[in-house]
Amino acid sequence: LIEQSLTPFSEISGTGVEGDVLTGTTGTWDAGTTQTYQWRRNNTPIAGATTTTYTPVVGDVGSSITFVVLSTKPGYIDVVRYSVGKTITAKPVDEEVVPVVAPIKKNNLGIVVSGFGKNAWWVPKGFHTSIKKAVKAHSKATVVTCVGIVSTSESPTWRKTVGLKRALLTCATAKTYNPKLRYKLTWKVAAKGDRVQRGVELRFNK
Repeated sequence: LIEQSLTPFSEISGTGVEGDVLTGTTGTWDAGTTQTYQWRRNNTPIAGATTTTYTPVVGDVGSSITFVVLSTKPGYIDVVRYSVGKTITAKPVDEEVVPVVAPIKKNNLGIVVSGFGKNAWWVPKGFHTSIKKAVKAHSKATVVTCVGIVSTSESPTWRKTVGLKRALLTCATAKTYNPKLRYKLTWKVAAKGDRVQRGVELRFNK
């Protein structure tokens, strides 16, 4: 049997965080060779993980994931290349996964809603229900001011953009429940002791 000439080492790219895709790179092999792939957890083959990508799951946290390439060609010696292992870490947990819905103390003319992810304005769980209840409770209001709340942990470059996006999303949602509402948008950075660090305030005029 003849030895293969081009036998590059495999590598893994990706964060190694649970839920983030890992990509295996195979390099350039001899013409006419065939490569097959296998991802391993602590050196044990992962069932069904036989492509160049793999998404770590909860059960992978703390384990070492490797990417293995097998190169074959008739009349040649098979070659196996193992990547350096990547240890999988748990996905960061947002401290505000469960939304906080609380009345604004001054005159009780609004609510505060949390649940937004860091540097994001995606709709959190329970968002629409909270806004609908607030609009219904202030059915006589003609104006609502939406305040996007950002935390000091969020990127200074994006704070204003994120805050205003949260505010716009909130006011647009409020108008779906009361089309006659006029609205104003603003944003603020949460104070260190505030219960809600990332969220929105709705302030109704009555």
